[in-house]
This record gives sequence, C-alpha cells and structure tokens, in this order.
Amino acid sequence: MTVMVSMLVLYNIITGPNKESGIVAIAVYAFGIAVGTFVAMKFKVETIDK
Repeated sequence: MTVMVSMLVLYNIITGPNKESGIVAIAVYAFGIAVGTFVAMKFKVETIDK
C-alpha cells in the first residue's frame, strides 16, 4: 500500500505542469522518506510481554 501511494505521489509530481518545481518536490519527498526511515530505525517500539 505504501509503495502504491509513493508511486502515485511521484507520478503526480513528475507529470505536474511546472518541471522546475517538480525536481525540488522530488528532492523534498525523498528527503522526507529518508528522515522518516532514519527516525523509525532509531526508536524502538516496546511491547508488553505477558
């Protein structure tokens, strides 16, 4: 599901009317994914074992 949403977002950015802002949008989108992945790897979700 996440991959499908990501591909849809990238498709909409690439096919947008303004090509110059599309490149910036892709860079910001990739940076957001990278930061989100890094933060997710740094924090552990602790579960309560019974």
